[in-house]
Amino acid sequence: MSDIPQNIQRFNLIALVLFAKLYESFPSGIDIEPMNVGHEAVPKDESWDDQIWDFGAVAYDVVLWLAEEGFLRYENPNQTREFFNARLTMKGLTVLGYVPTSLQTTEPKEPIIEKIKRVLATGTEKAAAEGVRAILGQIFSLALASKEMGSKLISV
Repeated sequence: MSDIPQNIQRFNLIALVLFAKLYESFPSGIDIEPMNVGHEAVPKDESWDDQIWDFGAVAYDVVLWLAEEGFLRYENPNQTREFFNARLTMKGLTVLGYVPTSLQTTEPKEPIIEKIKRVLATGTEKAAAEGVRAILGQIFSLALASKEMGSKLISV
């Protein structure tokens, strides 16, 4: 992942961990403690050891950004750095399992969540840069496409 800026690497790995956790718990909400999620996303090799704190600190912002973009919702009545009852929105759930009908072949396509699980199963330290980038690229491309469709429907 060396050609990707470290902030983007951290974002990618934390987002994958969050999507997997939220998908596994759906439809039930879960409490997210960003520091723990960030630490879980840290690759387990020595080159990342000095970034453990960075992952924990950035995880809070990753959750906020994913919520602002409509992938998840949460409760935080006391304005703390924890997220309570967090769950995927329809957009988040659809994007993780979405396969456009026009792209389906006789072989079923692998849902994006299965790709996320496969990448995380190898360990975040072995997650290939292209694999992580491709998965998140698919997620955000589908989200943008759904947003554009919604805008077109509203303007009609």
